[in-house]
Amino acid sequence: LVLTSIVDMISLMLQDSIPSNLAISRVFRVLRFFRLARISRVIRHFSSLRFVLFAILDSMSSLFWCLVLIAITLYVFAVMLLNVASEHFQQAGASMEEQVSQDLRFWYGGLYTSMLSLFMAISGGADWGDPMRPLVEVHPLYGP
Repeated sequence: LVLTSIVDMISLMLQDSIPSNLAISRVFRVLRFFRLARISRVIRHFSSLRFVLFAILDSMSSLFWCLVLIAITLYVFAVMLLNVASEHFQQAGASMEEQVSQDLRFWYGGLYTSMLSLFMAISGGADWGDPMRPLVEVHPLYGP
């Protein structure tokens, strides 16, 4: 297909100099048309693939709103858990050496780390027990 286009362009350039190339360029155009017709016949056999592709593209807006809803939920719970961690640090004072405080700082040290910890817990990136363990040590109510 590309080769016939190149030959067609060359024949059009040479058309001014040699008048007999006009017939050759028409032949190449007809051959290119038949090739395109053959490709369109093959594409018709993939109608189910085209249907699936359009279904995926049509569902992108729903996927976007689902991701927004998950992000909002993660944000709300991350703020709540960050509040728990900050209250623990206010009560613990300057004693940041204990393991609970270090774990809370590791899993819930900021908004981004809290959201990341929650996302890792729901997606399988971290075992849900690991981020939950320091919360249970702060108060048993935060456990299962």
